[in-house]
Amino acid sequence: MRSALFICLMLAGWLRAQDSLWFHPGMIYAIKTVDEVTYSGIIRNEDGKFVTIQDIKSREKVELRKTAIASYARVNDRDAYEEIILGRFIFGRQAIFTNAAFLFDPDEMHGNNQWILLDHVDYPLNENVAISSSAFAIFPMSVGVRTHFQLKKKFYLGGHAYVVGDLFNLQREISPLWGWGAVLKATTGTSNRSLTFTGGIIGINNDLLGISGVHRPFVTLPYLGLSAIKRFTPKVAATAEALYLPTAKSFVTSSALKLVVADNMCIALGAFGLVNQTNSYFKLDRSTLLPYIGLERKF
Repeated sequence: MRSALFICLMLAGWLRAQDSLWFHPGMIYAIKTVDEVTYSGIIRNEDGKFVTIQDIKSREKVELRKTAIASYARVNDRDAYEEIILGRFIFGRQAIFTNAAFLFDPDEMHGNNQWILLDHVDYPLNENVAISSSAFAIFPMSVGVRTHFQLKKKFYLGGHAYVVGDLFNLQREISPLWGWGAVLKATTGTSNRSLTFTGGIIGINNDLLGISGVHRPFVTLPYLGLSAIKRFTPKVAATAEALYLPTAKSFVTSSALKLVVADNMCIALGAFGLVNQTNSYFKLDRSTLLPYIGLERKF
């Protein structure tokens, strides 16, 4: 009877010890402490109170008290690893022409300045709705509403409706309403790595285009788009996108490198161009290849 009781006590102690073990020795982990310090490397030893992690490059070992660990993830758990090592990418929403459907942060306003002339700003009302506005130099030219919703852990749906025009009616010989647009988009992924599918339509006032034989007040231009954003380091990311214009049988393609220069500022450097369909082939029209510079800010 005593031997059976002793075995039960030993087994209970062993199970408690297993519950206190969080890591697999020999595996690579990222660990973030409550002091916001991040360690990554190979787990060498662990007991109920401490864990020892060895840096892969320097081979230096660090012993951490487990009560001081805020979060951890194995490196092969890519999303969790990126979240711990890289954190949330506040500039992971915007490509050159399109943006992702991630939820808004009501405490953050975001601005995107293109070519130092065209400025876009989102004013979040809550995590799902934001008022958007654009200005050319100092002249307001568009206003709209964005709505973003999270349907699953890494799946988001959004929409954007806006009008573009001479909001001060400075050119009275032309209608102040220059155009309008409506966009639907779906985003999968995280702020560090995402894909966004976009479908939209733009209406342009024919007074601006002057197309003869068109009796409608607005010429409509539908498009489909795909954009990707990938963050490589805390300060470097890249974007690529393609917009298909079925009316013109052409693609607009773009890519840019994002460089985080401050906690609230990111510079985007890239290029975009028009890919035309010739017979059954698509070819980049080099004459339309233009440089791009953008400045993204968090307020």
